[in-house]
Amino acid sequence: MPKAIDLIREGKNRELWQMCCGFIDLSMDEFMDIQNRLLIEQMRLLQKCRLGQKIFQGATPTTVDEFRRQIPLTTYADYCDDLLTQRADILPVKPDFWIQTSGRSGEYPHKLVPVNQRFWEEAGKNFCAIALFSSCSKAGEIKIEDGDKLLHAASQKPFLTGTIACKLQEDLGLTFLPSLETSDDMQFEKRIEEGLRMALSQGMMGFYGLAGVLVAIGEKLRSGSGNTNLKSLLSRPEMLARLAKGKFKSKLAGRPMLPRDLWNLKLIVSMGTDCTIYRDRIRELWGRTPLEVYGNSETVVIATQTWDYSGLVFFPNLNFLEFVPEKEYAKWQLDHNYAPKTVLLDQVKPDENYELIITNFHGGALVRYRIGDMVRITGLKNDALGIALPQMTFERRADDLID
Repeated sequence: MPKAIDLIREGKNRELWQMCCGFIDLSMDEFMDIQNRLLIEQMRLLQKCRLGQKIFQGATPTTVDEFRRQIPLTTYADYCDDLLTQRADILPVKPDFWIQTSGRSGEYPHKLVPVNQRFWEEAGKNFCAIALFSSCSKAGEIKIEDGDKLLHAASQKPFLTGTIACKLQEDLGLTFLPSLETSDDMQFEKRIEEGLRMALSQGMMGFYGLAGVLVAIGEKLRSGSGNTNLKSLLSRPEMLARLAKGKFKSKLAGRPMLPRDLWNLKLIVSMGTDCTIYRDRIRELWGRTPLEVYGNSETVVIATQTWDYSGLVFFPNLNFLEFVPEKEYAKWQLDHNYAPKTVLLDQVKPDENYELIITNFHGGALVRYRIGDMVRITGLKNDALGIALPQMTFERRADDLID
């Protein structure tokens, strides 16, 4: 499979779009065919490893229906003894690295999730799709260029958002401010300060991080326009030139200087669940709408908005998707011995909430795993863009009741 950065450098925009974004043209049947085929592959891997044998409890499913009937739903408690000690020998595929995330108070200090090469390569295509969707205004439009600079306002490795940044740099040739190599040991506030200083000097084309952080940066820059806090950053002539241009723009508009007066961003990607809350504020401050992405350490990435910034569309290639209807979830709330029934993506209904259940593909570790999230299906397709796949949005956390 060609690398996205090579296709960008060679100007093969059609091939790049098809490789990364072609999934939005799938029919519902085609989407489910991919899901079912990859699940069958994953079942075979699980049946050959000790972790899979432990979760399967003697069951030997050979079909998707048998898998859903015979294998119980799981939570991190079913894996923590093995994954927290990084027992690579019991996994379906040897991991290349581990992603760390938060844990549950009183149960475990954090979570560790293994990631192998094939899973990560597949995820890389999805990350590229996210960057392309965030920067385009129509299907097939490629605005990403090798060396585009992004302000990095997310976590560092081994946390998910920091690990994704490394993949974006590798696959798309994006440059982060400050560089990923030099910012590893920086405190978050120091990293943001240094990144802004570099962006004032060198320019930047995008932002990657949490939506709330972007708002805080924007408000700080606005309140700092004209005072010594902002002026203290201006140690180079190019910084002064950028500030002068920004002041001129804001004066013409008859308002205080905003970040959008200093930079003309081509993409803003946010993986935080607060993206919807801050969406309008970010657009006002930065002049561009943030692309909302839904994912977490256990799944890496599940769904993304496209260039119309409406509902999120599911990725077919990383996780098998099951959905617990809210009525089934309510039954489980009353009786934790009850095994809630699930539906698949081609069975969901619009304007209904579901608890999301996932099974990692490509030799991942998690099987029928309860993420602890409720999602809402906002529609069965996106008519405006011709996407024939269900659309979703994050609804709320549900795992305060999952033990």
